[in-house]
Amino acid sequence: MSRCVEAAAVAATVPGAGMGSAGLRPPMVPRQASFFPPPVPNPFVQQTRMGAAKRIQIFLLGMILLPVRAILVAIILLLAWPFAAVSTACCPEKMTHPVTGWRRTIAQRILTFLGHAMFLSMGFTVTVKGRIASPVEAPIFVVAPHSTFFDGIACVVTGLPSIVSRLENVQVPLIGRLLRAVQPVLVSRVDPDSRKNTINEIIRRATSGGEWPQEPSSQEFLCNQFSSDTPTSWIL
Repeated sequence: MSRCVEAAAVAATVPGAGMGSAGLRPPMVPRQASFFPPPVPNPFVQQTRMGAAKRIQIFLLGMILLPVRAILVAIILLLAWPFAAVSTACCPEKMTHPVTGWRRTIAQRILTFLGHAMFLSMGFTVTVKGRIASPVEAPIFVVAPHSTFFDGIACVVTGLPSIVSRLENVQVPLIGRLLRAVQPVLVSRVDPDSRKNTINEIIRRATSGGEWPQEPSSQEFLCNQFSSDTPTSWIL
């Protein structure tokens, strides 16, 4: 009630108030301010506010760290390619049988170690809470939130599971061979039956009793924009 009384007192001071004409009204009174809805942040828009000191820090450190990190990532990718090539030698692009034996050991242990090293060189540190389930216990697991290349961190932590990828991605030089090493489920955008075939392939791998690697499922409705000043957690 105090705000209403205050608004009435302000309105009474307007010239012409209480007469036939509306008169001039102030630009905003407390009663009018209550009709404005509170600002709701858009979850799909990242609003980052940085001061001058932060911008200078990013500029100076970027000149030093960016080239060093780029060189380290390139070296790790070059080191990982021979192991990926050996583990997928004489294997078709669309695998019908899982990789077993020493080839699977190379893909899981060596490439996982190099993946950890790559993300560490990029400045990402990962802390695992709990126990990672085996392919027999959880053939399919959910990864959230789903956001660009950050999903690769969850894949490296879980031991390089089989992801769903476009068929064209395995034909990219260097990256395509690394992608084939995780035995992905390949999707063709020109095949009208690709969606049905993908679902059947995931079901076949999930019911194989642990012969195939785990299959991550990134839910599109669990998207999120990451912020550099807040910690990030994945639900696995």
